[in-house]
Amino acid sequence: MRCFSIPRLIFAAASTLAATVLLAAPLPCAASTLIYFQFNGTDGASASAITDSSSYGLNGTASASGSGQAPKYSSQTVGPVITNGIGGEIVNANNTSSLKFDNTGTVTSGDGGRITVQDPIGSDSLLEPSSFTVEAFIKVQDSIQYPTLVSKSRVDGGGSSWLVDTNSNNTLRVRTDHQAIGVATSPAPPGFNQSISSTQNIADGNWHHFAVTYDATGKRFTIYLDYVSIGTGTLSGGELNLVYDDNPLLIGQGGGGRAFDGWMDEFRFTDSVLTSDQFLRAVPEPGRALLLALAGAMMLTRRRRPRPQIG
Repeated sequence: MRCFSIPRLIFAAASTLAATVLLAAPLPCAASTLIYFQFNGTDGASASAITDSSSYGLNGTASASGSGQAPKYSSQTVGPVITNGIGGEIVNANNTSSLKFDNTGTVTSGDGGRITVQDPIGSDSLLEPSSFTVEAFIKVQDSIQYPTLVSKSRVDGGGSSWLVDTNSNNTLRVRTDHQAIGVATSPAPPGFNQSISSTQNIADGNWHHFAVTYDATGKRFTIYLDYVSIGTGTLSGGELNLVYDDNPLLIGQGGGGRAFDGWMDEFRFTDSVLTSDQFLRAVPEPGRALLLALAGAMMLTRRRRPRPQIG
């Protein structure tokens, strides 16, 4: 686990105006970021190698799935500045692009694009944490039934150690297949195809932050949408906890096989359970009107300062 002292964003209110200042201040390091994809690239260009901004260098490979095409970089973003939690350190001070995934088939199609992350270390490694938090900003373009947002795939049964997708009604869902490796999945054994769902429709044309946490101590998944818990559930049957193999982490398509259609920005995978105030946050850029108002307020304050008395 590595900790860094980098600038923090701190907001100071003065009457109805808000000013932003940068102060160098370290924050305690509560978890280790395993993967952090900022998706930096040229608008409209097809993605290939996806750079991991964490200290582990788990770079991804973008590619086409089925008869689709690799995801492309887009100038649409959730915001220009990304911080690590509320008032936390700036982790991306110049967020100028996201990644656009296109499903080129029907609502049940796997034709699209994906990112593959293969852990070079092997079993019991970085992509197989006992507890974790996975999060990103997403904006849905077209509704697809059960498109994969992210999954840790499994060889046997076509399932996943865990998978985050959306239901046919555009609500977030978690699926897990935690039957023992090698156990036949027909008929379905205990632990196979368990799911936890939510109720909020996210296909509204807006950016949303989603997060899923897994606490190995209580065997509990929790789904968050825009920093609010909207669904939770525990594993039952099957193995006592998640079952991993050396299959890759897949983003945008995989697991259930259907391809996401929309934008994704700022993907992060952490090796512990974060709280909602520790999730990534997008900070809006101050508008021109606000900057002019701040400058005017500063000038007015200077004019009102009493002049020193002489004699």
